[in-house]
Amino acid sequence: MSLILCKKHGEVGLIPTVSAMLSHGIKQETVSADDIGITHIKLIDEGELLSEKIYFFHNKFDNLKPFYLIDDDKSDQQFSQEISQIFNGGGYCVYCFKDYMEKIKFDLNNLPAPSGLTI
Repeated sequence: MSLILCKKHGEVGLIPTVSAMLSHGIKQETVSADDIGITHIKLIDEGELLSEKIYFFHNKFDNLKPFYLIDDDKSDQQFSQEISQIFNGGGYCVYCFKDYMEKIKFDLNNLPAPSGLTI
């Protein structure tokens, strides 16, 4: 996890999986719960699940599929190309993100990933 210096919370964790447009919208407080899309990523190597991640994006500006399976170099390269511009400049303070999601009533407890994914 990366650290950032948040004006409100000081030195805290960064959620790097928040798109640049979503990050901007949250900062401007113009994002509603319906504006938020999620992408579930599964990384598999030789049939073994290595990790799962959730990426958050802005439905109005970013175009991502709801699920990606990355199980070889080709799928990894395709996914990396697809997200490179969307997430460049994104990310958000973990506490500010959670506070905003609660404010707009976006349920972070029902994400499509295994238990253990916490924000």
